[in-house]
Amino acid sequence: MGMFKAIKERKLAPATIIIFSYLFLPMLVSFNSYQGILESGSSVNEQNSVQELDPMAGIQSFEVLSRFEQSIERPNFLNYSRALLPVENPEVSSDYGWRVAPCKACSSDHKGVDFIPGEGEPVFAVLNGIVVASGKNQGYGFWVKLEHVVQKNDSTIERWETVYAHLEAGSIPSNVFVGANVSRAQIIGAVGSTGISTGPHLHFELLIDGEHVDPLPILAQSQTLKNHQIAWR
Repeated sequence: MGMFKAIKERKLAPATIIIFSYLFLPMLVSFNSYQGILESGSSVNEQNSVQELDPMAGIQSFEVLSRFEQSIERPNFLNYSRALLPVENPEVSSDYGWRVAPCKACSSDHKGVDFIPGEGEPVFAVLNGIVVASGKNQGYGFWVKLEHVVQKNDSTIERWETVYAHLEAGSIPSNVFVGANVSRAQIIGAVGSTGISTGPHLHFELLIDGEHVDPLPILAQSQTLKNHQIAWR
């Protein structure tokens, strides 16, 4: 009531009153309503913490600490070939593109993706294809290279090449030889650390019409958003 009396005595213009209310009224309300906020509905995974800021003024604050993790998963509609990823657990240790080289002989311009599902884990052909390379390479170690024909749409056919490198010695099956046909999801080797490698992983590359591309957005089955980060599965 004192505030309205002061406004009447000072004969303030309506515009001044509106501006005053807009700027200062929310502050006055918030100082007196913290308890109502604390008592409002919250998740069972949340806990409230009240902290005294000024004992003389009686002003308090609150914070909400939540252990709730939001995760959103949706199908990957970019996978027009219906390919699959080359390992069951597609945890990535090094993404496609520029990076800090992990070793002196390693590349900074990473032309593939490094998966770390575990040493000895099976490696799969991502699509039906034909073997164009199989054996040992100085940098890739034991490796397999496949060629695929992919129909992108009614009028476009693409030539794909997939590279599977650093395979475990002796893990390439005898039926995976140059000129052999392989089927989607067929085992073509196992995760190893041969060639120029810093540890057990699968170095995987995808070339479309002779150009290297990031394979994850094209081969993944789904896209997951968790804690503001995107992961491909």
